[in-house]
Amino acid sequence: MQITEIDAKQELETLASLVYNDKILAAVANKIERDSFKSQFSFKIAERCLRHYEKYHKAPKFLINNYIENQIENSTNKEETKHLQKILDNLSGLKKTINGKQCNTQYWIDRIRTYLHHVKLGNVFRDAKASFDAGSFDKMEMQVSKLSRAAVNGNGHTTIDLYLDSSNVTSTFENGEKPLFTYGDTPAGLFFDKEFARENFVAFQGPEKSFKSFWMQEICHKALKSRLRVLFIGIGDMSQTQYNRRFYSRIAYRPWSKCEYMFPTGWNPKDGNNTLPKRQKRTAKAHITVKEIEKAVRKFSENYLQTDKPGKFFKMLTVGSISIAEIETIIRQYEDVESWTPDVLIIDYADRLSPPKGLQDKIAITDHNWNRLRDIALENHNLVVTATQAKRSAYKGFLQTRDDVADSKTKTAVVTGLIGICANSEEYQNQTRRLNWIVCRGYTRRSMVTVAACPAISNPAVIST
Repeated sequence: MQITEIDAKQELETLASLVYNDKILAAVANKIERDSFKSQFSFKIAERCLRHYEKYHKAPKFLINNYIENQIENSTNKEETKHLQKILDNLSGLKKTINGKQCNTQYWIDRIRTYLHHVKLGNVFRDAKASFDAGSFDKMEMQVSKLSRAAVNGNGHTTIDLYLDSSNVTSTFENGEKPLFTYGDTPAGLFFDKEFARENFVAFQGPEKSFKSFWMQEICHKALKSRLRVLFIGIGDMSQTQYNRRFYSRIAYRPWSKCEYMFPTGWNPKDGNNTLPKRQKRTAKAHITVKEIEKAVRKFSENYLQTDKPGKFFKMLTVGSISIAEIETIIRQYEDVESWTPDVLIIDYADRLSPPKGLQDKIAITDHNWNRLRDIALENHNLVVTATQAKRSAYKGFLQTRDDVADSKTKTAVVTGLIGICANSEEYQNQTRRLNWIVCRGYTRRSMVTVAACPAISNPAVIST
């Protein structure tokens, strides 16, 4: 038997998904055919997974080892044995990526469907070319027709049986409104409710210096504490050093420099429309040290990430300018090189995204960028969070409305939710902000919440009412 060497990374990911993940196997079972794989061994293993699923309605998981080991024992071809052993070793190494607690199952389903479809297209094209080279034009015509049908009936648009397919009901409950993280039964928790979920696109809108970046950082830390993979992209507004200081102050829970600062501890009785925090005076007696930061980072990693390699969960990029196309390329590179896709994508902030080539009109640029951010959330099945600048009319209003949205109404049309950040002069002085839902596609148990911040330790959500 001839052994053909192939680029096996995506093929192994596909096999591991079929072997270890029940939901993925169920979702792609009807896509698996002999010409969906580059290797004959991959198809045989996939075929074994299908048989197991048909009989037991589950992926075979570790039972596949018995099949592969049996094949190795019965093989007389050293190259075949070597190839099978390599597959066996690599499959076990991918188990956690494919079926771990934080596995983005819907993302992997889409990725594997795409891969199976592209391999099939490649095989049909290869056969058509071989027929052309051999002068078998009738045969080539049939294969070209097959290629055309395969391209039209690809993986990108799959119809569903809404009423009779019970698996569709199950997946709706499993993937529907379950949030990636919450704030519990606190006022902030009732306000945000289930909006921080996969496939959602949430934006914070406020004037200059209204804690927009603080909220981007807050969402980042909240997601990391839930052991979610986070890609944080800062665009032009702050340098890497400035971001580092804020992140380290937050993790160490102390100011960067020697200073006195006010820490919110509760709330004074309501006075009209204002709710002002009780604050406690605290003192940082010295500049933060390298040892303090290293200790805080180590403690955070041990307590929340449970790893000595935080890069498995958090990747950060600060740039002067970047386009949506470049962000999508970065995500694809992480996927292809590290099999890493973000559960949460945070962009601080969308107004500073570079325009796509050929567009100069500001509204057209905004429409393009915000539509693509919505697409990223849907295509990658992750949560996308960003911030945007409000119109001047938002500076004095008690709450923000659609009239306070700048540039384009597309912002309110494509987001899952848009949150206004509001404050009067007294609230600004007391480091307090009101949040309200300008638009929200889902249901939340509160339409407004007031939060007291402590900028000295880079924490915008210390306490809420």
